[in-house]
Amino acid sequence: MNERKILVSDLSTKFNVSPSSIRLDLTELEKRGLLRRTYGGAMLPDLLEKQIILHKSVLQTRQKVLIEEKEPIGNAAAHLIEDGDSLILDGGSTVECFAQ
Repeated sequence: MNERKILVSDLSTKFNVSPSSIRLDLTELEKRGLLRRTYGGAMLPDLLEKQIILHKSVLQTRQKVLIEEKEPIGNAAAHLIEDGDSLILDGGSTVECFAQ
């Protein structure tokens, strides 16, 4: 989805649920600060829009998002590992900070 605004009617059709159910869900998401309600739909708040990558992207793009938060998380997690521990790592950009 490239749009930053979505209509209740489009969501209702896409998920095959009633518009009233969509409105309830959008209201809950707005309470959590994840979107801003608009007439007939919703859109991403400006602050959140800058933090979310809306398109599938390559690791190089994700590595640049919230790097100030990822590096301390990776360092803190790395210090929890002891000799003999077994790990399973996925391919996330925060995991890369941990692995380094």
